[in-house]
Amino acid sequence: MSIQSANIKLVKKCAFCKHWDDKSNLIISEKKKNYWEFESEEKRMCLLKNYKTSAGAFCEKYVCKLR
Repeated sequence: MSIQSANIKLVKKCAFCKHWDDKSNLIISEKKKNYWEFESEEKRMCLLKNYKTSAGAFCEKYVCKLR
């Protein structure tokens, strides 16, 4: 288990993307405004690419699913 922190305004990690299939947001948790923790090695299906990517991966087609 590898937990990392990220500012969702500055990074484009798959864990926070609306195309990453984690509808219930099980692997992310808010720590303070714009700062979230996530389990970076967890894998889910990317709905655009049609294959599993890790939560810590980056993508050009990133769209933040959080406010």
